[in-house]
Amino acid sequence: MGFSFLPRSSFKRLLLIISLGTLVVMVVRFATAVLTSPPPAPAQAFRPLSQPGAQAQVIETGIYANHLYDVNVASNTYYLDAYIWFKWNGKIDPVENLELTNAVEAWGLTKTVLQAENSQLPDGRKYQIIHVQGRFVHPFQLSRFPLDRQRLTITLENSLYPVDQLVYLPDQQQSGYAESLAVPGWQIRGFDLQSLIHD
Repeated sequence: MGFSFLPRSSFKRLLLIISLGTLVVMVVRFATAVLTSPPPAPAQAFRPLSQPGAQAQVIETGIYANHLYDVNVASNTYYLDAYIWFKWNGKIDPVENLELTNAVEAWGLTKTVLQAENSQLPDGRKYQIIHVQGRFVHPFQLSRFPLDRQRLTITLENSLYPVDQLVYLPDQQQSGYAESLAVPGWQIRGFDLQSLIHD
């Protein structure tokens, strides 16, 4: 890892995975309640999305994390393998101009669309799923080490459509993570999604 940690003993660390979007931030939390005070605020300011605009195409977006590994505090990076899916009505394809903006290396990021064409759900909405594998950047806050907790982010951004035209909302019921997901030295518990937008 390139960074020395004190013996783990009874200390528990918190790890939060946050799935972000410029238009909407999807927060996926894996955590334990070791600290009573919240971690420092992120560098970018986000606020909760109160209501999608009347003209905005709503994209229900979910994530399922398969593997999380190589959490590297020295380089402020981690590696994630996950599925991200999209359900929507409307003409805009949410995958077509999708960017994972905090991916460290564009050449090392795998973003595989799993269906040649969008399928249709029984309720009439379109459906698409992508498999994402790559290294992502995250500024680790270590001021409370060894009782720190971390929020790891994936920033999803549609490079063409602003929030008044396209909004990603979390699929609360289907999102999750693999039961086998484990990161040595970290406690991973809990799960939460929320939608945020850039200030």
